[in-house]
Amino acid sequence: VKPAATALAQVKLADGVPNGVPHGVPSPPSPPPSPPPQLLLYTDDYFRFGTAWKGAGVAIPVFSLRSRTSLGVGEFLDLKPLVDWCAATGLQLIQLLPVNDTCVTGTWLDSYPYSSVSVCALHPMYVSVSAIGKLPAGMQAEIDEQRAKLDLPLVDYEAMMAVKTRLLERLYEAHKEAFGSCREAQAWVQENKAWLLPYAVFCFFRDLLKCSEFTGWGKRSSMSTADMEEFAAPTSPFYDLIARHVWLQYHLFKQLREVALYAEGKRVALKGDLPIGVNKYCADTWVNRRLFRMDTQTGAPPDFFAVNGQNWGFPTYNWEEMRKDGYAWWRTRLAQLQHFFHAYRIDHILGFFRIWEIPDCC
Repeated sequence: VKPAATALAQVKLADGVPNGVPHGVPSPPSPPPSPPPQLLLYTDDYFRFGTAWKGAGVAIPVFSLRSRTSLGVGEFLDLKPLVDWCAATGLQLIQLLPVNDTCVTGTWLDSYPYSSVSVCALHPMYVSVSAIGKLPAGMQAEIDEQRAKLDLPLVDYEAMMAVKTRLLERLYEAHKEAFGSCREAQAWVQENKAWLLPYAVFCFFRDLLKCSEFTGWGKRSSMSTADMEEFAAPTSPFYDLIARHVWLQYHLFKQLREVALYAEGKRVALKGDLPIGVNKYCADTWVNRRLFRMDTQTGAPPDFFAVNGQNWGFPTYNWEEMRKDGYAWWRTRLAQLQHFFHAYRIDHILGFFRIWEIPDCC
């Protein structure tokens, strides 16, 4: 590539004096040479990290990892023996199914791991009750008794959740004062308040009204942050019913974080799973309705595997609205996963670019 001709181009006469320049006046300096041409290639069909990583691993849902200490279902702390086994056999990665809270109906339908009630909250079934702290008198005997009853070939989801919910309610009563005065716990609550407060208040109304369809909650079908804070205040008559969800999420966070750090120490990576959608009636759609197209559903078109197509029931995203705040909802969601996972699978990643959208009436 040659530099373009300039207006200062000069023609020398026979006597060597530049044309138009008087005798005794120095000639202007020549322009600097142009930089060498650069070739830039843009493509979206090839990507490779500077240092390639390959490793073998195992994929398994947490709920299938029942041990002698878990209660009717695999729990977060049951991942530790699996980490030990991976380290001993040379495996380097454990891939899990989603572990978000999916408690919407209070039935076995909630066992479906891809229908989140919150993209940040963890599922209560994965907590180890015995590991939370000192148990009230007689509780360990009850845990042992229920463990034997729930030791079935298949997980009895409804029975397990009923047992754990009952035990956790009693344990919260025994630990609530210590939780309220614990600096570390209260700092965590403040750091996570943006998602934790709406989630806990949502769970309160879901349990109170026996329904997660917030469109039928009357004037509580939407709430301001100030109203939620009033409901969740220590002086509120509903305080304990809301605070126990906060307390439980704190211990779920602690237990999964403990596993993540343990796996790091063993040089074993944890890989999570990020569902493409959320349940239509969840804490996220309740407080961020503008971010979702609530009159639509997502799924998959007809193919050889499903001749009538698939309807997953999740509302599609309002990407235009999300763009206005720099995709803050997604940033919060991904930041929460980083506390636990070294990598994660994005479910139906094609949905970020195009999605099969179905009218809500179908």
